[in-house]
Amino acid sequence: MINNILKKIEKANEVESSKVDLAKHEVDLALVDDLKATLNSLENQIFIDEEIISKTIKISSDLSLLNEKAKERITTNDGIVQSSFKKIQLAEKFIAQSERIAKELGVDVKTITNYNSVITAKNNAQDNIKTLSKEQNKLKNLVK
Repeated sequence: MINNILKKIEKANEVESSKVDLAKHEVDLALVDDLKATLNSLENQIFIDEEIISKTIKISSDLSLLNEKAKERITTNDGIVQSSFKKIQLAEKFIAQSERIAKELGVDVKTITNYNSVITAKNNAQDNIKTLSKEQNKLKNLVK
């Protein structure tokens, strides 16, 4: 009888041990599944990250190049504005001179060859300087 009881206890221990092993196996499988899902998620994120990094590097590189070109353009524009300003001043000098001479001679200043064309060109040049100056200020604010 005691042997019977001992055998039953031993059998119960084996069954209990097997249940523990089975539970451990189930936990291991769940953990493996979780790890696999995490790996897939990380691999997808790494793919996205690498694509975004590549695009960000390209944008940064493009902006750096454009920044240098903008600095060069600012310098060039300053020279263009000065040159235009000098030519406008010269045109204004000759316009005033033409008006003074026409008045002295008693003729209509508009009959002097190129007078009207010089006024039109001067006005266009002034408009261009205003536009260029406005854009120049925008560039200067963007370039650091």
